[in-house]
Amino acid sequence: WAIELGVYDFSTQGGGPYGSDPLFNDAIANGGEMLVSIQGNPSIKLPVWLQSSNPDFPNNLDHYQTVLEDGLRHLKQKYPQFKYLESQNEPGGEIKVTADEFKLMHERVQLAANTVNRELPANVPQIIVGGPGLGYSAVGMATRYAYLAPILDYIRSKNLPLGFLSWHTYGESPQGHKTILNEYYNLMVARGYDSPMFVTEAGYSYQNPDNWPNTKCLVPSNPDPTNIELSQSAAYIMATYLQYLDSGKNVTPFVFALHDYANNA
Repeated sequence: WAIELGVYDFSTQGGGPYGSDPLFNDAIANGGEMLVSIQGNPSIKLPVWLQSSNPDFPNNLDHYQTVLEDGLRHLKQKYPQFKYLESQNEPGGEIKVTADEFKLMHERVQLAANTVNRELPANVPQIIVGGPGLGYSAVGMATRYAYLAPILDYIRSKNLPLGFLSWHTYGESPQGHKTILNEYYNLMVARGYDSPMFVTEAGYSYQNPDNWPNTKCLVPSNPDPTNIELSQSAAYIMATYLQYLDSGKNVTPFVFALHDYANNA
């Protein structure tokens, strides 16, 4: 289970507006595994006092790590089964950080998780850090590979674990999703990792190639279900997931989004 809706607010150092969502709590109670993404919109944002000239990059990495540790302790107290931590949400896109900046932030996320993990009782799951939650945009796949490759090189050079490799994919044909999966997989294994892969946002969009229906996502900017061809959208998602299954690789896609915004549910 993934949530990107503010379970912890760094600016107030307290629970976010969706931290007590009944559906989310029920999912955890029934065995759902929680994945939290650092930053996002709206999600865990840097408090103003920690922002540099770039509001998405901390002005002090030591302070950033301390704030992360406080947030992770809060999450583990509230949700002991919280397990997966995605170190960013769409770096280089939604989050305006360069690959060099992201590398430093990712390392501090891992170090913060290590500190909190050492404090956990034996019966509480350890926090597993992965990423980078690379976004999908019109810049093209070559640019995304150029962003990801030095990040993986840095993680390997520091002998950091890669709990999972994550990215987002929209707007491709179902076969295109598998092509991207194979490209990212090859980048990862070339550096000696064979980690699980999470497509933390996998969906259709307004611009699907190969004559796929021009369907619309059910997201806050488009909350009217009457604007959505649900049967076509469902067929697209299922066809895409079959491609992931057919890949034979350890990959888990997360559909985006399964919220009924029209009814605030």
